[in-house]
Amino acid sequence: MLNLVDLTGTALKSLVGSSEISTLLTYDIAQRWSLALHKHPAGVDGLVYMSRHVNSKRAVVVFDRAAHKLGTASYKPLARTNGVLSAVMDLRINFKYA
Repeated sequence: MLNLVDLTGTALKSLVGSSEISTLLTYDIAQRWSLALHKHPAGVDGLVYMSRHVNSKRAVVVFDRAAHKLGTASYKPLARTNGVLSAVMDLRINFKYA
């Protein structure tokens, strides 16, 4: 099981002050927070935050030290992934090639 720092809701408010950390277009502040959490003596595996692109969903950062907890990865073509058509339509992804 991953041990993640919660950077959502009231936990975020008490630690950072606002949800701005998830929406910054430059990553320097978010990277400094990530580094501070990585260096913390609690040795957390990563953090969970609100997605900037789909702000009703959570996103996760997993530090490299927790790689052994993730197991092996498996891959398949995007076109054969469950829910891909719905995601493409919801996010209005446009496939234009030059």
